[in-house]
Amino acid sequence: MLVTITALVNVMSSNKKTYGLNILVIEDDKASRILLEMLCNRYSCSSHSLKNGEAAILETKSNKYDLIFMDIDLPSSNGIDVMDKIIENSEFYKKIPFVPYTASVFPNDLENYTKRGMKYLLPKPFELVQLEEILDKVNSDKIMDLRQLKFFD
Repeated sequence: MLVTITALVNVMSSNKKTYGLNILVIEDDKASRILLEMLCNRYSCSSHSLKNGEAAILETKSNKYDLIFMDIDLPSSNGIDVMDKIIENSEFYKKIPFVPYTASVFPNDLENYTKRGMKYLLPKPFELVQLEEILDKVNSDKIMDLRQLKFFD
């Protein structure tokens, strides 16, 4: 994994950007789940992690997230199918970015993610700059959405 313990310690002690996003991590591998959740927290994001798609579907019925990192190859379900069920259950999630957190990055996989409306990708393994780029873009989109609100009609 490119993100090592040494790199994690360096990030934890370095100057940082802050985002304030509410993030859901859906990943069956415990080490990957903990690492991504720790890094999200490091960037002042609140994060919650789950190890399977069924729990994610239930979680998103009662809580709202700004961003969802989704392992595509979950043991009991496909991450894309889980995304579809989450969106089906709540209109809110139609505009929330689902980011594949996966080692499946062959051209046909990338084409499939794009067709499904996924704009970003966090590959396994990843570099910290890749995570920051996603957080930057999602945070920027969130700010733009807030600016488009009409307070006076």
